[in-house]
Amino acid sequence: MCGAYQSLGVRLLGLALYPMGVVCGLADVCRKRLSGIHVSVGGVGDRFGLYVALGVYVLSVTVLWWYWLVVLPWMAIWGIMLSVGAGWCFGLIEFAGVRM
Repeated sequence: MCGAYQSLGVRLLGLALYPMGVVCGLADVCRKRLSGIHVSVGGVGDRFGLYVALGVYVLSVTVLWWYWLVVLPWMAIWGIMLSVGAGWCFGLIEFAGVRM
């Protein structure tokens, strides 16, 4: 994935996984803003922000279940089909000995 000819694949993968970064960023913002609050009920203390961030993360992933279980697998299937379709063309060019 680090080759110069793989730049489109890396960019598409980054776009497909972008919502995961947004969900993690949202949970991190919640943790940072609420970590300074001291709650003395039940000995939670400084972990209150962590618990709220965990709840935000779980809620966000649950709300976006369709993306993780429907959209991403279909994107992977289409990506594999596209790579197999284009791969035999590149193989044919290599077999013919054409240099670009």
